[in-house]
Amino acid sequence: MKFLQQMRCSSLVSIRNSSKSILAIETSFDNTAAAVIADGKILSNEIFDQVKYHNMTGGTDPRFAKSLHMRHLPKTVNKCLEHVNANFIGAVAVTTMPGREICLQVGLNYAKELCHAFNLPLIPVHHMRAHAVVARMCSDSIRYPFLTLLISGGHCLLAVAKSVDEFYLLGESIDIAPGHFLDCVANELGLAQMGEFKSKSGGAAIDQLALIGDPDKFSVNYKGIRISSKAPLNFSFSGVLAATKTAIWDFKSACSSQQRFEEWLPHIAAAAMRIVSRHLMHKLTRCMIFLHENSLNVNRTLVVSGGCASSKVLISDITKLCHLRSYSLHVPPPSLCIDNAVMIGYTAQERLNHGFEPIHCKNFDSILVDGFAKIGHDVTTKIRISKHITSNYNRLTRPEFSTANEINDLNTDQFVTNDFGCLL
Repeated sequence: MKFLQQMRCSSLVSIRNSSKSILAIETSFDNTAAAVIADGKILSNEIFDQVKYHNMTGGTDPRFAKSLHMRHLPKTVNKCLEHVNANFIGAVAVTTMPGREICLQVGLNYAKELCHAFNLPLIPVHHMRAHAVVARMCSDSIRYPFLTLLISGGHCLLAVAKSVDEFYLLGESIDIAPGHFLDCVANELGLAQMGEFKSKSGGAAIDQLALIGDPDKFSVNYKGIRISSKAPLNFSFSGVLAATKTAIWDFKSACSSQQRFEEWLPHIAAAAMRIVSRHLMHKLTRCMIFLHENSLNVNRTLVVSGGCASSKVLISDITKLCHLRSYSLHVPPPSLCIDNAVMIGYTAQERLNHGFEPIHCKNFDSILVDGFAKIGHDVTTKIRISKHITSNYNRLTRPEFSTANEINDLNTDQFVTNDFGCLL
């Protein structure tokens, strides 16, 4: 803790009006992370990646993740502070929602201890909002409001970011997230036991294999993904996961040898990625048309973030869709798509710039963790889409097959900048 001992503040200054840095902490699930941010720049960034430890036990266990956080968070923070002058830390930011509550609590408790010890204010940060907001650190051209698709192992949602603290939830998964779907497929294929994938998440392993596979060679028999018309932008992956598992079992039973099965792994992986990609793009297309029909301005900007945004296959397909729909696509680099503390620190800084008052020690009892917090105003059941939107993969990605050009006929400046509060 020698670097923490440098954090001495004889009097508390206003972090908003000073050149002080923000120490950020992230422990929402299975990454232990710390970073120092100042003026939108990364001064230090450390992540203790738990993936290989969870792969050894056959899956991510929140209690095991908590124990790893407790063991490695102090070391991660101390290592982070080796690269900066700790005297210039002016506040601590920490993830408080959503995530696994027992993991969130580790980060919050440690952040409070630091603040009490060194007389620093605390800035709570919403994990999912941070995934979207950090894209603004990477590109000056992203203006509020913008549309965001956040995809990971625990979340899948579509939202509009009107400001750093005001989001509107348009659609979310009603069961499992795409990363969970891919992790389950990877588990069925036994990828975690293969040498080259032991230190990778299931989704990352599937994505790597899919790059050399042909999705048309492996068929999954399912009758589409049905979502209630009362929430037409919601996602669902549980039904198609069951169908994919059945297809894998049937194929494995029919294989003459294990070698033959392993030869087909890239094609199975590519088929799994195609299923996820098609579902995401279908909902994105429906969302873009809904925004157009209701004259809701998002500056024709889409931010895709979260762990699954590191997928080369998914981003390639979403890039095609955005080109077809005249949207500007922004994806943070992979190191900022996974759970990290940089996004927490940057979002905290934006909150301060937006007028948020950091919380001082005497009011820390008001800061609680919330494992199931929504990203913002839930308007999922207020969405109405009048037209049938194709779910055909070619029509979603290729101009020569596309039959839906209705939102490409308007320029951005012809949108009416409606208050999204009209959806409430």
